[in-house]
Amino acid sequence: VETAKRLGIKVLKRSELLGRLLIESKQRVIRVAGSYGKSTTTAMIGSILLSAKLNPTVIVGAYVPSFSSHAVIGKGPYAVVESCEFDSSFLDIPGFVSVITSIEADHMDYYRGGLEEVLGEFSKFSNQTNPNGALVVCEDNENIRNFFMTQHRGEVRTYGLNYGEWQAISSVKCSDKRHSFIVRFREKEFSKFEIALPGQHYVQNALAAIVVSNFIGVGIDAIASGLQQFQGVSRRYDMVIERDGVKVIDDYGHTPFEIYTVVKTIKEEYPNSLLLCVPCLRQFHRTERQIKEFASAMLLADTCVIAPIVRGLGDDESTIDILLSEKLASEIRVSGGIAVSVSSDNEAVSKILKILNMSTAFTKIILTIGSGVSKGVIDLLRKEL
Repeated sequence: VETAKRLGIKVLKRSELLGRLLIESKQRVIRVAGSYGKSTTTAMIGSILLSAKLNPTVIVGAYVPSFSSHAVIGKGPYAVVESCEFDSSFLDIPGFVSVITSIEADHMDYYRGGLEEVLGEFSKFSNQTNPNGALVVCEDNENIRNFFMTQHRGEVRTYGLNYGEWQAISSVKCSDKRHSFIVRFREKEFSKFEIALPGQHYVQNALAAIVVSNFIGVGIDAIASGLQQFQGVSRRYDMVIERDGVKVIDDYGHTPFEIYTVVKTIKEEYPNSLLLCVPCLRQFHRTERQIKEFASAMLLADTCVIAPIVRGLGDDESTIDILLSEKLASEIRVSGGIAVSVSSDNEAVSKILKILNMSTAFTKIILTIGSGVSKGVIDLLRKEL
């Protein structure tokens, strides 16, 4: 990059180039932003538009098995794009429809002004939405409900499990790893849908996809078919190993709220199982700042094996190794949980196998979770289980 600049070659951020390409494509862009839930929601909308034979472009920030890629390039009228708030890059993407799944005080290495600055950028994002399009937001999220909605003056479509004009009513049911739920719009029944994913956070994501799809005129049958066919996103509640009563689930959840949500989902799906949580966290500065929240999020697990924390965006020489995994393990123990720390993948697997052998539970769940490196632990478990 430095050489290119010195030679006078123009350098663009990925989001800037992507924004230009989308403008040139003449497609109406459905952009999905939020502190969590955006990859799954983007892929769900894409699955629905493919089911409706609208030949969309779909660009996701994670691998989607049903696409066999991170992206699908289509020639139809719509493009669905995951848009990240880090360094305000989501402002480079044009928006016919804008979706906000959640707003949290994240990326504090960039947003030095805290939550207030983050909210300000999301307000800019929402105000960029095409006047003929739609802004769709999840009112379950406290920061959206208590701050964003009080500041936003334009038209908005809201959804949620507990709040919003579009809701999945309380008769949400989970059976055989599938969720069936009834959607209501302003207290009137809209339709019944089913997804092949456990956890009510996936129902929340599906609601966003339903609202967007309905707005652009996709029929109920195509919406239902697209959701039924959707098999999830890589590293989102991904069952990677299943052997002799032991299941290994891998998930990218990397904020305290996401980790708590995944742990809670597993406890609901496997109520009598042993749940062994293996956090694989990235970013020393974020983990240090939210250590109490991370510890609290893991208390629902029966025990935790804390893998080494690794360097991430925003870490520099002043923050590297400021937090060792033992500090997080200690915080969990102080909060009433059971946790040990390890210094390598081999040590992690050794501890995991010892805990499994001591347990009398019929089903044992190992959850590797975080934006850090879980692959080494999973590869070793494949050999040892």
